[in-house]
Amino acid sequence: MTLRPTGEPERRANPPKHHEIIEEAVNTAIKRTFAILGVDVDKPESVEEFREDLRFGKRLRKMSDHGWMVMVGILVGGVLIAIWSGIKAAVRI
Repeated sequence: MTLRPTGEPERRANPPKHHEIIEEAVNTAIKRTFAILGVDVDKPESVEEFREDLRFGKRLRKMSDHGWMVMVGILVGGVLIAIWSGIKAAVRI
């Protein structure tokens, strides 16, 4: 297969029959895979809804990552306060 300068595959005027069969099989596999995920690739609104769901998942994952950092900060701060309280109590004796 040769590529055009744009990076797209070069289309022949009369592609061999097996290319058509392969392309049809690929399209069917893609449609079935997305159908399992609940996306009708023939409807743009269905595809856009799926993309929004992916974006929401990404935002949720990023917020979760930040949440773990906050939890670690709180735990470290608690340990440091406990150590400081112990030092202050030991000095008063």
